[in-house]
Amino acid sequence: MQTNIKGTILESVFIFQQFAADYVKDCDCWVVKHNDATIHDYWIISYDFDIKQQGKIFEKIHETKIAQDPSFNKNLSLLYVKRMDFIDLSIVDESIIEIENDPYYFKKYVLAYTDDSYEQLFKLVTEDFSGVSLSDIMMLPESFSKLQNEKSFGPYHLLYSLAHKIPFLTMEVKPKNFDEVAKLSIDDDDKFLMDWISRIDSTNGQEVMRSLIEKEEDD
Repeated sequence: MQTNIKGTILESVFIFQQFAADYVKDCDCWVVKHNDATIHDYWIISYDFDIKQQGKIFEKIHETKIAQDPSFNKNLSLLYVKRMDFIDLSIVDESIIEIENDPYYFKKYVLAYTDDSYEQLFKLVTEDFSGVSLSDIMMLPESFSKLQNEKSFGPYHLLYSLAHKIPFLTMEVKPKNFDEVAKLSIDDDDKFLMDWISRIDSTNGQEVMRSLIEKEEDD
């Protein structure tokens, strides 16, 4: 691969979002926190997660400065960025469900990707939508339309999976007032997207994103 998803996750998702990060060599993972002291949101980013080793990971990350925050354990999530050779949209991956449903140590989110989907998303972010945040890209009606038309796991499935697994990506979005464009002729997909955007706030971003993904998969 010419690009590296590790750097993109850190720089485009977490560091860009004003997070501080500590690398933990013993478990080859990153521990990140928001720089705003009033926001208690802590993440472990792992690219080779073994659920049987989560106890060791939990122990090792507590050697970092970030883990000394009083609210660390109560607000800790793990993002497992899982490379796969192929992702079949018609099949539920039971191994991912098993990890995400595991109740021990920390919340878990599995972000599955393929090399091709990542390369294409990297091109979208750095070329087609250069300078545009991931949150703004996913709110574009054209992005939603391309997600609907994507018959295999491609860049737009990966884009919306990011929002599904990382809730704060949707929290930047402000509900919009569409009164000024009410008289415009828009198609059903755009109307649906406008309604979807208007329902997102700082408390329900993950749930709304999940409903969007599930609706698209059922169509």
